[in-house]
Amino acid sequence: MLPGLGSATLAQLGVVDNAVLLKQRIIAKNLMNHPDIAPTIYAEILSHALYQPELILPANPNKPYVQFIARAGEDKHYTTLLQVQGSCSGYFEIINMHFIDDAARDRCEKRAQRMKKEAKVEGRMTPLIAYWNKR
Repeated sequence: MLPGLGSATLAQLGVVDNAVLLKQRIIAKNLMNHPDIAPTIYAEILSHALYQPELILPANPNKPYVQFIARAGEDKHYTTLLQVQGSCSGYFEIINMHFIDDAARDRCEKRAQRMKKEAKVEGRMTPLIAYWNKR
C-alpha cells in the first residue's frame, strides 16, 4: 500500500481519499511487458506520476481508469495508470506504469479531449464524472 493521493488530485477526480495499492501481479506483469524499466526505478515513477503529476487524464471512457503523467526527461515521461474503483473498495489500484515519449503524451491528451467531447457533460474530468454518475 502507498499513501493516498493529494487533496488537489482528489478534488480534480471528485473522489474521496483512499490508499493506493500496487499488487505483486502488476509488478510481475510490468516486468514482462516493460523489461526496459528496472524494478529499482518503480518508486521514482510512482512518486513523480502519482504525487507530482503534470497531467491527470481519463484513460478509458467505459472504465474508471485515470492516467497520471509527469516529465522524466527531454522526450520522456513517467506514466502510471490507476484504476479508481468505487469508494467501498477502500483503495485505488495501480494497473500499469511505464515511460512514454512526447508523441505518446500528445496522443493521450487528444484521446482525453475526444472522450470529453463525446461525454457531452460539463465539469472537471468529464468522462470520469460521467462514469461515476452512472454507477
